[in-house]
Amino acid sequence: MALPFVTAIVVAAGNSTRMGRNKLLLSVGGEPLIVKTVAAFVNAESVRDIVVVTSSDDVKKAITEKQFSKNMKYQYL
Repeated sequence: MALPFVTAIVVAAGNSTRMGRNKLLLSVGGEPLIVKTVAAFVNAESVRDIVVVTSSDDVKKAITEKQFSKNMKYQYL
């Protein structure tokens, strides 16, 4: 039986004020953490669309530079 298609929602809207810099942009294995997170959903067969909720242009830039193949939507706060 085929899995139904779903939309993944990645909530990436924090300001990381306690850390002092955007932790989603920290490098993990050579790539920003947000890129690794989105890549997990890109590689999931059942995920058709990915919505990233963010208030950071830098987060959007990091994701778009990767040029993922799935339909990406951004919601700004």
